[in-house]
Amino acid sequence: MATRSDLVNDELRHAAVFWEVIEYNNWFALQINGEHYPDKPPLYFWAMAAVSILMGSPEAWTIFLTVGLSAGFLMFASYRLARDLGGMDRDWATITVLALMATFYFVDRAHFPRMDLMFSAFMALSLRSFALSLDPDRATRHEVAGF
Repeated sequence: MATRSDLVNDELRHAAVFWEVIEYNNWFALQINGEHYPDKPPLYFWAMAAVSILMGSPEAWTIFLTVGLSAGFLMFASYRLARDLGGMDRDWATITVLALMATFYFVDRAHFPRMDLMFSAFMALSLRSFALSLDPDRATRHEVAGF
């Protein structure tokens, strides 16, 4: 049976940053090995830490649960994008999400603790909001949501 490499896709570095958020309760200035870590935005690490706290465990499975939640978030964002901008009914929007789930990118990213899926979801929802802001009746609300 194949085993998972611990050295793939910065997993160790991200786990170390996550652990320092949990261990030292330092949510705003990310650190790795006691040094400032400005390489990545903190939102993903906050999500991992929040899931860990909610689940009562800083174990590795909570990191993968965060990845699963990020994948679900991207599916939701894709569904909303298809419904609101694509003008699709529920069935076609669902087929769009199923097509997303069948892509190599989605399957690959859903197997590694990386922030790609979460940020893809935020980008999709941001684009949706900016497109919806073209309607003068709801422009301000959606412009703010887009930013």
